[in-house]
Amino acid sequence: LSQTHKDFLLLVQVAPTIVGSEIPSERSIQLKQEVTLECKVEGTPAPQILWLKDGRPLDLVSAPNLRLSQDGSSVHLTSVQPSDSGRYTCLARNVAGEDTKVYVLNILAPPVFESGSNVSETLSSVPGSQVTLECHASGSLPMQLMWLKDGSQLSSSRFLRISSGGASYGYPKYRSQMPAFTPV
Repeated sequence: LSQTHKDFLLLVQVAPTIVGSEIPSERSIQLKQEVTLECKVEGTPAPQILWLKDGRPLDLVSAPNLRLSQDGSSVHLTSVQPSDSGRYTCLARNVAGEDTKVYVLNILAPPVFESGSNVSETLSSVPGSQVTLECHASGSLPMQLMWLKDGSQLSSSRFLRISSGGASYGYPKYRSQMPAFTPV
């Protein structure tokens, strides 16, 4: 009695899954700090991993502070700058499908005055005229700007007017003495 047989090799393909892909992750990082974005992936065959920033492939050449791990599963940023803010996407793909995980990275920058901190300016005016003091600051939003006179916070009145979201303070004609203002 003769017998014959045939062997079959069954390869089950499994679409990629990324741990925590269903939950977008938002990170707020202080300026010049470092952060690692991780993408733990499972799937058969082993998925390829691609990182995107704001929908475009991550540019490792023009970002010297950015390093990709050897297996591509994580991105490490050192000394982060405001330009590093954005939407980072880990895309894992194989023949069975794909999965993505999104990180939103916010770089927090402290307020900085364009003229520099602790820089005093002297303005002169004749009695009865109007004086406008302007203060330009940059930093992470939302930002609050307050005006102080002799250590006390100022608010709008018929003599004083705040405009442009608190960026400038007008001093109308009604008063004859110009107060000393300190932006904080």
